[in-house]
Amino acid sequence: VGGRLQCIGSPQHLKTRFGNHLELE
Repeated sequence: VGGRLQCIGSPQHLKTRFGNHLELE
């Protein structure tokens, strides 16, 4: 899953989708 790449582009978008699934520092 290329979620980490998107996390850098839009951390808010992933946070809304995955939520606590991915820990963003």
